[in-house]
Amino acid sequence: MKVVPRNRVIYTYSFRHKPAEHVRPNETFAIMTEDAFGGQIKVEKDTVEGLDWSKVDGATGPVFVETAKPGDTLVVEILGIKTERAKV
Repeated sequence: MKVVPRNRVIYTYSFRHKPAEHVRPNETFAIMTEDAFGGQIKVEKDTVEGLDWSKVDGATGPVFVETAKPGDTLVVEILGIKTERAKV
């Protein structure tokens, strides 16, 4: 199965971004994501005051769907969500 790693993050939406992965229609793939704070809060003493706000609310991707054309509607079925406990 193809996996898009969490380090393939973008902070803007643009057609100019290179795809993090290419998939075929109906192909199952996984996307690893970071939390909304970009993984910057790792221990209890980390606070929002110390965040780099340019690294908040990123998105993993983009994913290029083969044969999709501009104007097509894409349907994605989420088969599962798995969370990881922070290693403190």
